Amino acid sequence: RYRSADGSYRLLEGLGRAVVGPDGEPLGIINARDVTESEELAAALRESETRYRSLLGALPDVISRIRRDGLVLDFHVPPVFATEFPAERLIGQCLPDVIPPAIARQFVEAVAQVDDSPGPVTYRYGVDSNAVRLYREARIVPHGPDEVLSILRDVTAEMEADLALRASKTELEASQAELRALA
Repeated sequence: RYRSADGSYRLLEGLGRAVVGPDGEPLGIINARDVTESEELAAALRESETRYRSLLGALPDVISRIRRDGLVLDFHVPPVFATEFPAERLIGQCLPDVIPPAIARQFVEAVAQVDDSPGPVTYRYGVDSNAVRLYREARIVPHGPDEVLSILRDVTAEMEADLALRASKTELEASQAELRALA
């Protein structure tokens, strides 16, 4: 680090080597270059990466970068999904090859529709886990020319409430039909 003529501090990177001069005396040759801007850019990149990871860590959703051919490039998995979607098993894999065929078909269809859609292409599906039915909602959005982002959310509570409401409605209609028949 040195102070330049304008009073600002600059960072130098130096490379030195020892040599023997023509008179047999040792000499040092030092090459230096100003690396201030590259160090500032690297620090800004680290800060940006920290903010990005912090934002992702606060989200309850699975977020993945996937090539349009299905290759998983990056995967953020919150703890609630860790057993269902182990990131280390999915990164570098072709998603349609490692998920159930019915869900893979939905994914492939969503990716095919993503460029023609004004917003995210959304689909829902159910999965069985430890004798419990879980419901998921996937949103697919374009992310560059050859990638999509997939945002996967747990919608089990919402779906269970909807199913319970439908069952209650069916029971009510059956009860009303029975009352009409009795009347």
